[in-house]
Parts: sequence; structure tokens; C-alpha cells
Amino acid sequence: MGACFFTADLSFIPEEMLTKELRFLHHKEILIIGQQNRRAFADFLLSKETDEQHRAQKADKYFCELDYILRDFALDQYQEQNHKLAEKCYLYLIGIYPDETDEGKFLFRIYNSLFS
Repeated sequence: MGACFFTADLSFIPEEMLTKELRFLHHKEILIIGQQNRRAFADFLLSKETDEQHRAQKADKYFCELDYILRDFALDQYQEQNHKLAEKCYLYLIGIYPDETDEGKFLFRIYNSLFS
């Protein structure tokens, strides 16, 4: 399928700053899929239901939630002048996207515009 599972590690965010949503996603299994593998993943999800398919669906859902929530958190931290934590969030987001994805490139441009 061209994807890899890994556990979301948000330990770089101080415990007292973790929002309810980020606390929920901390240590959840997420799925990273390269841009060229998205079609294969969609085909996999449409195939006969299996435990692996359910695992992949759940992990992909957590990836999307983590991406959305962490972007908002990073922007909030930047606007509150907590630039070090915002930078760590953006670096984490860049790290969870495969290099060839448009989204990974977009996040890298945002990072450069904010922190260069």
C-alpha cells in the first residue's frame, strides 16, 4: 500500500499546554501515505473489509485530525509570541508528511516564511 504506521508523539508540547484534542491524539497510531500512494490506499479501503483495513482507516483519521488540530495550535502559539513551541509544531508537521507531497512542501514554505 506504500504507507507506514507510527505513533503520534507530542511530548515536545508541555503537558499543561496540551489541549483536550491533542491529549487524545498523543500516542495514537497514525498512518502516513505518500502522495503517489493515495489511489492505492483508496482502492485498499474499498476492498473486502479486514482488520487491517479498519486499522488503516482509524490511523488515517487520526492523522487528519492531528494535522488539523496541530496546525491550529501552532498558529495560536505563534500569535501568542510563543515562537519556539510554534516552530516545534511546524517542524513536527513537516516531519510527518512525506517529502514529495504537496502538503509537505506547503508546510515547509509556511515554516520558512515564519521562522527564516
